[in-house]
Amino acid sequence: MYKSKEILKIINHWSNIKLDDIFSIYKKEDMFSDEMKIFLLGLNKRNIINKSMKLFIYNYDKNNYNTEDTINSLIYRYPVYMGKESIKDYYPNKLKRTLNYSVRDIQKIKFKTNIRYGILGKTYKNPIKNVDKKHRIFWSYHIWGINLESTNTYDYFEFINKSTNKILNNKIKEYYLIYNNLFNSILSVALYIHNKTNKIVSIKMPLIGMGYYLKTINNKYEIKKNILDMIHNVFNNTNIILYLSMRDEESKEYFNKLEKNNIKIDDNLFIDNVDKNHELLVVNAWDSRSFIGNGLSYDNSIDGWFVSGNKYGDSLQNSSYFHNPFLSPSLLDDKNWVYL
Repeated sequence: MYKSKEILKIINHWSNIKLDDIFSIYKKEDMFSDEMKIFLLGLNKRNIINKSMKLFIYNYDKNNYNTEDTINSLIYRYPVYMGKESIKDYYPNKLKRTLNYSVRDIQKIKFKTNIRYGILGKTYKNPIKNVDKKHRIFWSYHIWGINLESTNTYDYFEFINKSTNKILNNKIKEYYLIYNNLFNSILSVALYIHNKTNKIVSIKMPLIGMGYYLKTINNKYEIKKNILDMIHNVFNNTNIILYLSMRDEESKEYFNKLEKNNIKIDDNLFIDNVDKNHELLVVNAWDSRSFIGNGLSYDNSIDGWFVSGNKYGDSLQNSSYFHNPFLSPSLLDDKNWVYL
């Protein structure tokens, strides 16, 4: 795989990064609680986590694909991105000093909305929270939906009619195809884990892209119904068990009408209510442009709660922050990439 001189310099620089150096990028010192910092800084499993990492690329133009575009997407990320870059939350000079790229470097890279992937890795629970000793180690899969949380996102410009705030007619098919590929990638990840462990896989998954990512859209409920039908078609009658977490009553009422053999409506993504003999896979609703974890303790979303262990995520405090490529550089080796 070709890597430019700039990319190689960044990767070489990352080989000496310490977790404390990463923490110093953020302006707020409590992006993680003291409890989580002690856990993360004391975890000596970084090498095991790095070796476990896989990138599942589920959406790309097969006729016009360049691995460097994926590398750029993995490397050039904002520490915090809330529908737009959020420089108020981090020090640009420390980003440059610590990770060897600048905000301007991110802005120079042409972000390609047609390259979409998920990051899979082994994840350790914080033992002081794992009272019942279930799933000391589980799997996390970080993936993002189509980002329509603000009128500034690349996806908004790509998919939305500004006068109606609905999906462009010529983009409807592509919009749903991307989500179909996304959900099938989650199923592929579960089968990968099953083949690796020879165990039944139970997935805990939120309604990806159906929360903040629909903020600018007028016909939210219509889209949610179509996505729920899609989830049912992808996962029902498979050999995995899906715990689908949703909070709004309309979605629950609609989904309850569908026949389900191996799918359960789940009230809390962050509670380990899975059979202890199964492999646990938790799907994290990540962001298209940010570090894994995004705004962490100050991020009122699944990504922030799950990775920081804050608020709702307190019951499932875990090591998934290590899945960022600057802490798990094996992700930058295409030998660890799976094309779907």
